[in-house]
Amino acid sequence: MIDSENQDVLTIGKLVIYRNTLIYENSIIQISNICSIWVADHSYVVKNKVPAWIAVVGFIGVFCISFGIYDGGFVFSVAGVALVIGTVLGFLKHKPTTPISKYALGVERSSGRTMLFKASDKAFVKKMAKALMEVMSEKKNTSEMVVMNFDNKSINIENVEGSNIIGGNVSDSLVESL
Repeated sequence: MIDSENQDVLTIGKLVIYRNTLIYENSIIQISNICSIWVADHSYVVKNKVPAWIAVVGFIGVFCISFGIYDGGFVFSVAGVALVIGTVLGFLKHKPTTPISKYALGVERSSGRTMLFKASDKAFVKKMAKALMEVMSEKKNTSEMVVMNFDNKSINIENVEGSNIIGGNVSDSLVESL
């Protein structure tokens, strides 16, 4: 999904760093083409209105109390007090705001194109940024593969042994072909 002209917001399962490449879904990006990475915070707060039933029940409760006082009806007064207590408890239980946490690993390429890899956990996104930064700053070419799994929020370092040539039946996902 593209949010703006130069920004891609991606929801993926795995992000793999292997040698000098960043691999996700069916795309490979050379790490040397990445000019910046950051933790993007897209969290926001939803404001919740007080439910209408609280006002209606409170109004009925006050009406019952006043009717019980003027007419001498003990039952109306008790029912009114119960409704007012229910209104107060409902108002106290009401949450005026609900925070929504949304984070992403921001990656800007040399072309100016920005990719945001969506995640819900800020600590996990920080770990991903740190792992990518470490790979970007290393000059050695290792046979280790860093697998960042968005589903279970894990980062694993795996050793890849054998040939650099991939042969045989190549599936749709480049990640699974390594």
